Amino acid sequence: MMLLVRTAMIDYPVLMVGILGMLLIIAGWITGLSNTPPLRLSTLYLAGSILLTIYAMALGDPIFTILNALAAFVAALNVVRGLQSKEPQETN
Repeated sequence: MMLLVRTAMIDYPVLMVGILGMLLIIAGWITGLSNTPPLRLSTLYLAGSILLTIYAMALGDPIFTILNALAAFVAALNVVRGLQSKEPQETN
């Protein structure tokens, strides 16, 4: 299957609103990094974010492509953190 990627011509003010929204969402993620969400949630979030990244790329939407790619990255980090917390701890 081949994805067709088109570039969207976005007005500057609209683009700035999109970038500001993206930055606020990223700030929210950063403030929540101290808590590890449940592994099932992170796994579903990772899969959904990957699919939405592909969808946003197909639409040619740079804001949502970046946002969903970053969401996939954060979800992947949370999956790793969730797996590490499930590993048995060594006792000395």
